[in-house]
Amino acid sequence: MGSPTSFCYTMPVNTATKPVTSTLQITISGSKPVTASVQVSSTVSKNVTVTSLKPLTVSKAVSVSTPYQIDQTLVDLYETRNYLGIDDGDLLIAGIRIYCNSATATTATVGIARLTTGSSPKYMYLKEDGATSHGIKLGNYTTLEQLVEAINSKDRWIATLEGPEAGTPTDLEEVSNTSCLAFTNQIVLNYVNNYSINELIDDATNIIEVYCERHFVLRTYTEIYDGAGSVWLTLNHYPISSITTLKLDDTELDSDDYEVYTDEGILYYESVFPADQRNIDIVYSAGYAKASVPGALRRLCFEICAFLYARRIQSPNIKSEKIGAYSYTVMSGGDYGGSTSGLPLDIENRLSKFKQYLLDA
Repeated sequence: MGSPTSFCYTMPVNTATKPVTSTLQITISGSKPVTASVQVSSTVSKNVTVTSLKPLTVSKAVSVSTPYQIDQTLVDLYETRNYLGIDDGDLLIAGIRIYCNSATATTATVGIARLTTGSSPKYMYLKEDGATSHGIKLGNYTTLEQLVEAINSKDRWIATLEGPEAGTPTDLEEVSNTSCLAFTNQIVLNYVNNYSINELIDDATNIIEVYCERHFVLRTYTEIYDGAGSVWLTLNHYPISSITTLKLDDTELDSDDYEVYTDEGILYYESVFPADQRNIDIVYSAGYAKASVPGALRRLCFEICAFLYARRIQSPNIKSEKIGAYSYTVMSGGDYGGSTSGLPLDIENRLSKFKQYLLDA
């Protein structure tokens, strides 16, 4: 058994008008025997009496489906770019190489523009002898790879992918009609590499969830639990956003039949979840939508993005760096001063506050 783990759990209780009975449930994961003790103390003038210490009951999900991920990340692309102090010019790379191989045309041009100013759809215009032979709406394609395939399906037009396959076509830079007749006159269309920043955000979100051993991004879960003969059911994931269905022995409960403690991920059912195997089925959503991610967690995600971005563009032996509003220092010799995650120690220490701690079992 590992080192002891202690918790301080505060229950706000008003005893001014009547006696109060409170229940503290500790959820334990694992298969080995567990020794646990509970100490009760009071900061009020009245005495607190422990009337019983019942054996610990364990609610454990025995069947978990692959969750449907509603939100993909903890922070937004452009919020992250603003934090890092990155504009379009910093992200320009080669996107697509293109030319027209017509044997009869005297001129050929390619251009990228919006129909009108603002946020109207962006189009690629392929012209031969001054007339538009093809108008391609970039938003109709999910990836640059798909767009290249679409261009190559047009007679006399040849395109080669230069940027990331999964890059978003609408991130191609606008360009006025430019001559591109024949292979010797091929041009490169620039791409604003937002894909690389989205990768940073994905990586930072994953690092946070792996280190904290819990999911923060909003997902929908389908789970089956064994009832433990308790009025409480602790779900695997929190905070609870919504409950789609809750079934007890294949009978669906009305939402008025139970209480939901959203932040803790706990359900209270006064009639008791009977002790039985696989008798509780639940479909629920848990985690944070981007708009509701706690500010401290958002900042940590930004800082991890900055850390990863600096590692990507600088020498791995760099000792200090300032990216946007965030700066950090790496200890000499790559020592992170006791960090176990590979992140700077100050980030790890603050991230630990969001970690899910379970009794060692």
